[in-house]
Amino acid sequence: PMKRFRDMEQLSGGEKTVAALALLFAIHSYQPAPFFVLDEVDAALDNTNVAKIANYIRSQASDSFQFIVISLKGSLYERGHSLVGIYR
Repeated sequence: PMKRFRDMEQLSGGEKTVAALALLFAIHSYQPAPFFVLDEVDAALDNTNVAKIANYIRSQASDSFQFIVISLKGSLYERGHSLVGIYR
């Protein structure tokens, strides 16, 4: 909200991620889906924005709307309701 408008090419990776997630969540508020699968959406985000995204996801998750989130950052998956670990 406090930044000026810029072309997508001028945004950092984290800014592009936040913009894409904002668009995705806005579309979801108009046309809901039963679940989201998010694969490492936090890769380009700093810890502050990871916490904001995690808190938003947690606040939106319910029995009728679920998130499947793949992440390597503990600050995101430690806020989840359930954790499934996969290793080789």
